[in-house]
Amino acid sequence: MQVRAIFEAAADCTLRGIVVRPEVMIPLTGTVKELEWIQPRLIRIASAVMAEKRVKFDYKFGTMIEIPRAAVTAAEIAQHAEFFSFGTNDLTQMTFGYSRDDAERNFLVTYVAEGILPKNPFQTIDRDGVGRLMKMAVEDGRSTRATLEVGICGEHGGDPESIEWCHIIGNNYVSCSPFRVPIARLAAAHVALAGNCNPQLAWSGAPAGTQSYVLICCDSDVPSKPDDVNQEGREVPADLPRVDFYHWVLVDLLATTTEIAEGAYSRGVTPRGKSGPMAPNDARQGINDFTSWFASDGDMSGDYFGYDGPCPPWNDSIVHRYRFTVYALDIEHVPLEGRFGGAEVLKAIGGHILAQASLSGVYTLNPRLIKTV
Repeated sequence: MQVRAIFEAAADCTLRGIVVRPEVMIPLTGTVKELEWIQPRLIRIASAVMAEKRVKFDYKFGTMIEIPRAAVTAAEIAQHAEFFSFGTNDLTQMTFGYSRDDAERNFLVTYVAEGILPKNPFQTIDRDGVGRLMKMAVEDGRSTRATLEVGICGEHGGDPESIEWCHIIGNNYVSCSPFRVPIARLAAAHVALAGNCNPQLAWSGAPAGTQSYVLICCDSDVPSKPDDVNQEGREVPADLPRVDFYHWVLVDLLATTTEIAEGAYSRGVTPRGKSGPMAPNDARQGINDFTSWFASDGDMSGDYFGYDGPCPPWNDSIVHRYRFTVYALDIEHVPLEGRFGGAEVLKAIGGHILAQASLSGVYTLNPRLIKTV
């Protein structure tokens, strides 16, 4: 009845021109035989509804991984499940053998206070036990289905340390209660950007007459349309036109500069952006394109001066290339004031470039592509 209701609603939306892609999650799977028994019946319901409504749309069937046996047999389960969602509350209960209500009411506080457990495992994922099961499930599941999408649901999805673990093991997404969404988004940004330290760079052989340097980091593989970006069940197509995204704009570097140390200009993530434009060693930093990316985001909007590192869409079908270019100039100061970006700098220095050199690196968050980088 529930599955029929989901597909009838999806069919009605499709007929009204609303694009929907239902994802039906089968709970409490412990053995692949359960999916083999129930999933064909659900597929017949989906087919019957689409035939009745004379409409077609894409859909997926997946499962909750909340029983330890499901995690251990994930390779088999992925033969039928198109996505996994870790139900970490139940997985924690079944792995520890605790009832959450009884444990939190009667002894977990004492366990943490006495050092028996480092933290409440219902608040922060237990990496050595529950986390290891999750990691095994992701790896084994993707050994069967390379495109397997994986997420978690529940309160762990709003805990920064748990989000970090989900990123480490290759989850695509987390979900949590609405009031924890801002925390989850900030934690995900911190994890994706890791230490967010600017890389170490060095150069030599500047031409005679060099008065200053400009350094620009640009990703030229950013999707020109956001429609599919970080959307479950979709992949950003490789043939989508791409645009430039500036990650770092640094100007007025002294002519004696031959090296920038790792972390000298950026260390860590600053929600709403780092201050600027003044930078160490009398240099100036322009705004990067996270400024425009987060412009309409109430939690993250601001002027992002200086360096903020790679964070490509996790579902992009191509690997992103990050190009660091040093420009030797015949002027001491770039003729721009206040707030400026990469495109403005390139235009301003157009007639003053004596030489330039570039270094490129590649990066992806797409689990399907990570092993190819």
